Order: sequence, then structure tokens, then C-alpha cells
Amino acid sequence: MKQVIDLLAAKSDTRIYLFGGGRREAEILGGWAADHGNVISLAGSGLSLEAELSLMSHLDLMVTMDSANMHFASLVGTPTLSIWGATSPVTGFAPYQSPDSPRPNEYIQVDGLECRPCSVFGDKPCRIGGYPCLHRIQPSAVVSRIMELCPPANP
Repeated sequence: MKQVIDLLAAKSDTRIYLFGGGRREAEILGGWAADHGNVISLAGSGLSLEAELSLMSHLDLMVTMDSANMHFASLVGTPTLSIWGATSPVTGFAPYQSPDSPRPNEYIQVDGLECRPCSVFGDKPCRIGGYPCLHRIQPSAVVSRIMELCPPANP
């Protein structure tokens, strides 16, 4: 995700908000934000859930892993692009599709891996080693998909 952020942040018309929690995650995301003037980390900021949901409702797109933030963004009607590794949306944890959402939720995942999903909740180690379900997803492919979903206003 650091590479995705670096590629997106190079586009001067892009503002990126990083959501997360926990001290270690706040440190990592804070470091990523410090590298770019248009990246803002909200991790560890003390914002209430209500404030985070309000901000999410104004985003053009929420890029997220299979996580609570994916569900929160979808619930407030923000289109999501979720990245799935060990888990899969077919296990029943795809984001709720809000009737207010301007377009359907989108997914990025590696198809054709017999080991996927290796866990419904993503809480088991990789059975074959190396997590190919994640490492085969190229940062440039994620950025390309984001740009397809959110083209620049004035190309």
C-alpha cells in the first residue's frame, strides 16, 4: 500500500486520507503521510467514529482491505475498491451495497489460486507460504483501477 500511496500522491490533484487505529499502525501511516504534502493520516488522531464516517461520506472512493473501514465507507454510500488476499468476498463479507452509492463496490483479487480463500476471517497463516494472493497484486494495477474509477476532473 505504501507503493500505491506513493504513486497516487505524485498526482498533484489528489488528496489521500489514511484511516487506521492502534499505535503501530498510526506510526506507519504517519510516516507515509510525512513523505507527501497531499497525504493526511487520521490514524491515532482521536477522531470519533461519527467524524470518520462523515469524512468517508465525502470521499470519491475508499480504497481498503477487507476491513471494517470497507464496510463503514459502503454504509455511508461511498464507493469502495477493496483488496482481497487470503479472504474472499464470496464468503459473505463483501461490503453492503448502499442504495445511495453512485456505483457498485469494486474488488481487486487474484483469481485462480486453489488455496483461496484460505480463511473466512483472514486469521490463518498462508498454507503454501509467501502469500501469493497479495504479492501478485501489483501496486500499479491498483492505481490503474483507482484512476479508472476516479478519472481526473480536467485531464
